[in-house]
Amino acid sequence: MQKRLLSLVCLTLILMVALAPITAAAERTKIVFMFRGGKLQSELVNFWKEDFEQKNPDIEVEWREATGNWMDQIPVWVATGVGPDVFETWGNAASSWGENGVSLDLNPYVARDFTAQEINDFYPISWDACELTYGPKKGLRFGIPSYGNVFVLYYNADYFRQAGVQFPEVMDQQGDWNWDTFVTVAKKLTRSDGTKTIQWGLDDDSLYYPTGRGAGWVQAAGGQYFDLPDNPAKFVGDSEAVIAAFDYQQDLIWTHGVLSPIDTRSQANFQRGNSAMNLWLGSVRLTDAQTAHQFDWNIGPRPMGPAARGYYLASDMFSINAYSEHKEEAWRFVKYLTSTEGMIAAARIMGRGPVRQSAFRAYADLYPGRNTQYVVEGMLTGVLSPATFMSKDADNLINKTVREEIAPNKKSARQALMEIADALKALMQ
Repeated sequence: MQKRLLSLVCLTLILMVALAPITAAAERTKIVFMFRGGKLQSELVNFWKEDFEQKNPDIEVEWREATGNWMDQIPVWVATGVGPDVFETWGNAASSWGENGVSLDLNPYVARDFTAQEINDFYPISWDACELTYGPKKGLRFGIPSYGNVFVLYYNADYFRQAGVQFPEVMDQQGDWNWDTFVTVAKKLTRSDGTKTIQWGLDDDSLYYPTGRGAGWVQAAGGQYFDLPDNPAKFVGDSEAVIAAFDYQQDLIWTHGVLSPIDTRSQANFQRGNSAMNLWLGSVRLTDAQTAHQFDWNIGPRPMGPAARGYYLASDMFSINAYSEHKEEAWRFVKYLTSTEGMIAAARIMGRGPVRQSAFRAYADLYPGRNTQYVVEGMLTGVLSPATFMSKDADNLINKTVREEIAPNKKSARQALMEIADALKALMQ
């Protein structure tokens, strides 16, 4: 009898040990993470997933690749209960999802789990970009910053040497790098074969994205589209400063001939050596430049405008589905993604600039000899995409007007902006 009882005990123990992995696996909570695809993206997600799951064995992360019109579909998926638990977002999509209840308000989680020191570790502009600035839900936090993409000035050092022109950072240290000298330098760096331009002084698409990258020129002139932070719904984009910013960009094309018109911009491609300076690549392209450019290059400060440098800073972030069944697990994953270690991984694999100051040294070490201090300058002084603070209709109207009327020089900036001012004010009421 005792032998039989002992055998039963042993059998029970063997079964418990054998079934333990199955039970543990069954207890894991699965969360779905939506993130854009690509070779480097896949490598980064796989690292994040493996590292996070090792540290959080009770959570399984499933990557759902963001494809097609996924940004239009997110609100639909969330409303119908099939949305991802965690997703990336930016611009007016991010703020509208916060307003419309698609994204979870993260304030309670931040208050519970983030110390003041941790919050201060994020660059302030990026941190503030994740909160609603006006309306009935003012103060709602719809995301945590994921990375910083600063639109610094890239330049071809070989072309500067050939033209006998000092590098931008040298001119800046001498107090002589501003909108006027920028034009002078760009003219010296523009070359023609007698019939057409074969080397442009500047490659820039700001007139195609006036509420994105183009916001840097507007800030540099001392203007803004909306009265921030006092009255974010008040359109002030018809001010003299904003008009001056667009006048200057028009002149770069049609008066000075140093910038290719936007419909022929491919002719000025910086990466192929067709232009001497570039303002649209962003700091996120440093990794590409490090391996791809067949010429000596560096980054420098943007020229000083009437009021500021005019760095533009993309406001990318991670958000959580407001109707997720696994909010706590999703929050743990977002905390990991936006941690110092998560951002260092993103910098190492994809070249993403960190929005945590504690991760910046590791980022800078990836680019020895490059002037990465200007990325920090942009993170501290840049302007966010105005699209973050406006309706989609207002955003579309500004973009359409600038692209179709101001950029091709069909109308002056003053006339074009004055013609849409009333409509924009009505859209933002």
